[in-house]
Amino acid sequence: MENYITKRAIELAELEAKEIISAAKAAAKERISRARNEIERDSEAALAKAEKVAAEEARQAEIVAKTVAGRQSMAKRQGVVDQVFASVRKQVLGMNAKDTQDLVASLVKREARAGDVVTVSKSDEKKIPAEFFKKLSTKNLERKVSDGFEGGIRLENKSYELSLTVDDLLLELRGEMELAVSNILF
Repeated sequence: MENYITKRAIELAELEAKEIISAAKAAAKERISRARNEIERDSEAALAKAEKVAAEEARQAEIVAKTVAGRQSMAKRQGVVDQVFASVRKQVLGMNAKDTQDLVASLVKREARAGDVVTVSKSDEKKIPAEFFKKLSTKNLERKVSDGFEGGIRLENKSYELSLTVDDLLLELRGEMELAVSNILF
């Protein structure tokens, strides 16, 4: 009987050990499954976060690229507008004597007052002789010559000074026309 009891105790112990092992394996399997699920969840969250970061970086890169492209486009446009105004300046400065006199006459007629000093550029001295101003309707104009500017005139008297030089007139015109020229060209 003692053998039977020992045998039975061993059988029960083995059975209990199998149940403990089986429960431990099931618990381990459950823990492994939970750990895998948690790893998958964390991986998906990390991937989603990485995708958001990548999307934001791509958006920032696109903004930078558009800004650079816009600046380059503006620089090209500005270059073309600069060329247009440089060409106009060259043409105005290269006008013959009659056209130069017509331009100066219209400026004097529009802006000069009797008794003004009209300063002519050294480069236009031969195109606009002193006698030219005597023929204009504005009386008592005094002519001076200056090498401080190219083309156009300057008007002055005791109360004001007005620059009607080619460069100043083009600068004024450019402010008014730059947008229109840019729209026409582009």
